[in-house]
Amino acid sequence: MSISHTTADEHAARRWRALLAHPTLAMHLLDAAGHTLAVNAAYTALFGLTTADWQASGSVFANPGFVQSGLLPYLEQAWRGAAVTIPPRRYTPATLPTLPVAELWVRTRLMPVHDAAGKLLEVLSLHEDVSAPAVTQAVLREQEQQYRSIFESLRDALLVIDPQTHMVVSANPAAYRLLAIGPTTLLSATVEQIVDAGAVGWLAQLGQPGSERVVLRAESVPLRHGPSPRHVDIVCSPIMRAGQMFWLLLLHDVSERVRIYAELEQRVAERTRVLSTLLHTVRHIGSTLELERLLGVILEQLQLVVDYDAAAIFWLESAHELRLLNYVGPLAQERLVRRWSLDLARHSRAVIESKQPLIIPDVRASTPMAQAFQATALNQLAEVPAYIGTWMGVPLLLRDTAVGMLTFDHSQPHFYTADHADLALAFAQQAAVAIENAQLFEQANRLAVVMERQRLARELHDSVSQALYGIALGVRTAQALLERDPQRVAEPLDYVLSLADAGLAEMRALIFELRPESLLNEGLVMALAKRLEAIKVRHHLAVHAALGSEPELPLDIKETLYRVAQEALHNVVKHAHASNVWVQLGHTPTQTWLEVRDDGGGFDPQQAFPGHLGLRSMRERVQLQGGQLTLISQPGAGTLVRAELPRG
Repeated sequence: MSISHTTADEHAARRWRALLAHPTLAMHLLDAAGHTLAVNAAYTALFGLTTADWQASGSVFANPGFVQSGLLPYLEQAWRGAAVTIPPRRYTPATLPTLPVAELWVRTRLMPVHDAAGKLLEVLSLHEDVSAPAVTQAVLREQEQQYRSIFESLRDALLVIDPQTHMVVSANPAAYRLLAIGPTTLLSATVEQIVDAGAVGWLAQLGQPGSERVVLRAESVPLRHGPSPRHVDIVCSPIMRAGQMFWLLLLHDVSERVRIYAELEQRVAERTRVLSTLLHTVRHIGSTLELERLLGVILEQLQLVVDYDAAAIFWLESAHELRLLNYVGPLAQERLVRRWSLDLARHSRAVIESKQPLIIPDVRASTPMAQAFQATALNQLAEVPAYIGTWMGVPLLLRDTAVGMLTFDHSQPHFYTADHADLALAFAQQAAVAIENAQLFEQANRLAVVMERQRLARELHDSVSQALYGIALGVRTAQALLERDPQRVAEPLDYVLSLADAGLAEMRALIFELRPESLLNEGLVMALAKRLEAIKVRHHLAVHAALGSEPELPLDIKETLYRVAQEALHNVVKHAHASNVWVQLGHTPTQTWLEVRDDGGGFDPQQAFPGHLGLRSMRERVQLQGGQLTLISQPGAGTLVRAELPRG
């Protein structure tokens, strides 16, 4: 309820004066700041206080009696514009020295007064004497009954605390259940003995001036009592009982929430640790392309992700067979079975066909998969190894195709869980890629070795073999002339000598290619000089070289330049029909360049030459080192090949 009036309205002012003159209603009129404007005669008769007494005491908000009595929350509501009823309160000469009687019970109604615009002007306080025994007892019994009913029925624990001593003066049944202690113990305890005071910073404020004006809260506070570790949220608010202020503490049990949060944090921390380990191990298995070493690294790193007593890597050889690539565990190497039939090992086939992990919680159980495991072990190993309690198989997947599997053995039955399977599967996907890359790398190396052997065979056939054939032919000619015409023997002997020199130069060049460390020991300039000398002697080309001093370059850059020169000179000899070849090696502060030029027939660079990979090989070598290859040629105008590579 609110009353609106305009102070300028004389008629309203007269009504106010008439109302204040009412002989039985005790009234107290205050302004918007809490200062007294007037009290009527009935108020003075009831409390013994006059208007002058109140005006001398200042604002009610600064009155110590109101602060200590716990009335300020009611006053604040009224001054915020709400009509408020204060339950009957007991006044004695100890609390109100001017009181004209020994004891007084008063119920108060606070009514805010607004102007037409809604602005608070005054608050009218109406006081009703309810001291008559019948009225007082009825009101008290009603209030006590309501209070007790609420107090007893709440599921949350309630504690009434003396603000001065911090001792428990009352508790509801829920409090006894939560704390698992009886009334005698609880009603002689302080709140600091019940909850962890270190987690409730405001406990020390209880009983201090001003603390009764706020509602205090604390979350997830550990309890000092109870059958198990428990936590509560606390709401603390002031209440009045028999004219005295106490603190009501509501304790809401949040032990399950705290447990779930702690468990969640632990799982997040564990998952973070595992994923970090998984990332580390995945990086580690990508550090080598040597297959044999990689397989060992995979099983070594795998144990950091999923614990095992034995583990193996299998590769799918055909739709019916797995090949064992590597194994770690207690079985001796001579007992290992290198090839496993999927027609017999139905549990392994299930992993390959489903492309999903499979866990056999107890390999000695009577489940279909456990029996398949037992049958396979008995057939291949003549026993089910004693160290295996749980088995887990995880597919190795490449582009959603199963190419093999990882297997895990653990001595403890029911050890592996779905979390283990998820982690192992994530690891297996990376391991499958690494194994495939290593296998492709080995195949490429084998192919490179075969191609190099074929090239050397061609070189030996085209150079050294022909030189030896020519030498043999020249010696026979010399033998024949020695009998018929000794004077002409010198000519075939000179021919034999030139062929021997050419064969020796070719052999030196080929031996150099077979010993790559020679490029490091003897240098790029010496390697090019040997190659040019072999061409000059063997093919009778006029060689014009400008190689300069040995450049300071990394070995891989030197090898790239040498291979480009080797391929370009091979093309000159085989295809150009040239009389002259120019080779030049030079450098700038940032680049090293090599040019091979001839005066041969040339060709159209845009034309395809199926089966001839020399030009593409040169370009790929140079690009791999961050360089550029330039090819200039046209029919009848010779060919120029220029390779430019960075010096670093």
